[in-house]
Amino acid sequence: MSITLIRDVFQNLTTYDSWSLQLLQIKNSKRNGTTYFSRLITLSPSDAITKFVSDISENYCSNENGIDKKYESISEYDGSANAKNIYKLSSENDLIANEYQELINTIANPDAEVDPLKFNAQAS
Repeated sequence: MSITLIRDVFQNLTTYDSWSLQLLQIKNSKRNGTTYFSRLITLSPSDAITKFVSDISENYCSNENGIDKKYESISEYDGSANAKNIYKLSSENDLIANEYQELINTIANPDAEVDPLKFNAQAS
């Protein structure tokens, strides 16, 4: 995988027409392990999410401060923390294999009833 491939993905974001925005909450405990909760967010007007995705695409593809300027390489996660590197993990990696399917299932079935302002999210 290369930074060029990731940039290409960001450049093509605007060509897709089916998007959802979700808040993601992650809880870790010794008793229950890692659990995920997702809250679907609806933006108004209806084209707001398209504008949001376009802004993301422009940010990561800009010549001034895009992904090519922020990162130098992509490598397998090894425990190090280099701000100029993007780390990747296979879904089969021992560090995430048990939680990966639960994360995918949570994203595929987000809650639409919980008050999003009371939802303690760590990601979107």
